[in-house]
Amino acid sequence: PPPLMLGSCVASAACLAMAGIIHGSRRGFEARIEEIRASRPTTIAKAAYELHKAEGPMPSKYVELEGLTSCEKPLKGSTEEDLVVAHEQRTYKVERVEERASDGRINSRTEDTLVNVDLQRRPLLVADRDAVEYEQRLELFKGLIDKKETEANSFGSMLSRSKYMKELESLKEEYEAKKRCKTVLSVDQSSVNIQDLMEKKRTSFKPPTAINVNVNVNTDGHAAYPKRTLEGYRVVDREVPFGKPVYCLGKVTLDKSNNKMVLSRDTSKPFIFQYGSEEDALANAEFYRSMSTWGSYGFASTGIAIIAYSFVQNYQRPKADE
Repeated sequence: PPPLMLGSCVASAACLAMAGIIHGSRRGFEARIEEIRASRPTTIAKAAYELHKAEGPMPSKYVELEGLTSCEKPLKGSTEEDLVVAHEQRTYKVERVEERASDGRINSRTEDTLVNVDLQRRPLLVADRDAVEYEQRLELFKGLIDKKETEANSFGSMLSRSKYMKELESLKEEYEAKKRCKTVLSVDQSSVNIQDLMEKKRTSFKPPTAINVNVNVNTDGHAAYPKRTLEGYRVVDREVPFGKPVYCLGKVTLDKSNNKMVLSRDTSKPFIFQYGSEEDALANAEFYRSMSTWGSYGFASTGIAIIAYSFVQNYQRPKADE
């Protein structure tokens, strides 16, 4: 085949392949949207209560949660007032590089080189937004049980007291079950990349203690290039805030042997862990679905246009030769 035809076929195939890949990602965002709309938000405590009633030593459930980032013994952030789950400090060496162009002119540019990464982190947890209210409701429930127990002891009739005590025992069992329910769960480290949650807090610049200029001398008396001049160090602080709202959609597993809950990926369903609320997660998924739709249409149209143009050019060429 002619070179133009062959090149057009390759370019068209590449565009159509890219359109197919983007279309596949679009279906993934559609699945996210469907799950978000179909799910009903729950709390960690309610999920724990349902899992405690489920059979088996490690029951699990696919749930939608809105909570807060948390951890045990939070770290100090870039400022004394900030509490964080993780803190990362990246140090870049900033150099001015001078290079001689082919026409003899000297071009200058700034180059950043990563020289150090200092990461401190705690295991990521998610806490219920209404954890305090849940504890308060438990206290009120306990007060109701104590009141009913006092009333039961005041009954003179043994029959009336027996009926009341049965109701009281049922309430006590429910209280103990709710008391076991934690308002915090762990996040599986393999399911969430802590780097995706990092937020840039501040950037600072530190001058070098001494400027180091690399100068070499050639036999013709001219300095060798490129020349590097150390201008200083740029320090970037990034953090995972403590107590920031997060939206979670995934599998929660309860280990009844130690009463610990873990949020992880479900291999058959979408997994979402991001800052914000349900509305934010839905808007984010709809935005990327729209972007992938237009992207797939764009690549597909380009691929078809390339191959059509190629056919037209190759059709017209024989006529021109005649």
